[in-house]
Amino acid sequence: MSRSATQHRNDRAVAPLPHARSERTQSVHWTIEVLVVEDDEADRALITDALKRHPNVSAIHATDSPDQALIDLGSGRLRPHLIFLDINMPRLNGFQFLEGLRLIPEMRETDVVVLTTSALARDVREACTNGVSLYIVKPDSHAELKARLGIVVNQARTGTWGA
Repeated sequence: MSRSATQHRNDRAVAPLPHARSERTQSVHWTIEVLVVEDDEADRALITDALKRHPNVSAIHATDSPDQALIDLGSGRLRPHLIFLDINMPRLNGFQFLEGLRLIPEMRETDVVVLTTSALARDVREACTNGVSLYIVKPDSHAELKARLGIVVNQARTGTWGA
C-alpha cells in the first residue's frame, strides 16, 4: 500500500445506522484486524496510535490510498474485520471506495465505520445508503478519539452495533 503501515498487536455526531449488521456476526472475535483508510497523515497516525493500544486489535493496516486499498482487498492480501474510512479524500473519495468495496464478494458484509470531519446530513445519508455500520464525526481531542475507537472495536468484535 502506498505510504502504508502495518502495526501488530465534545459531543459531536456519532450516528449508528439503522441497518448495522449485528445479525451478521454470529460469534465474538477475540481479536480483530483493522484497516484505516485516511489521507491525512496526522489523523492516520492518531487513529492507528489509538487502535494499537486496544488489546483486541491484532493488526492495523493503514493507508492514504483508497485505490490501493481496494486492490489489496480485491486480491485477498487484506481481509480486515473492520474498516475505518475517511470521506473527504482526493482521487477516490470515501463513497467511491465504498462502492468499490461492495463489488468485492468477500468484502460485501465487512463493517465500515466512517470517521470524518463532515457533519453534513447529505454525507450521513449517503453513508447509510452505502451500508456503513457507524458514522462518526472526528472528535477534537485525542482522548475522546481513543475512547470512541475503543467502543467501536468492541462493538465490531461482538457484533453489538449501537448497543
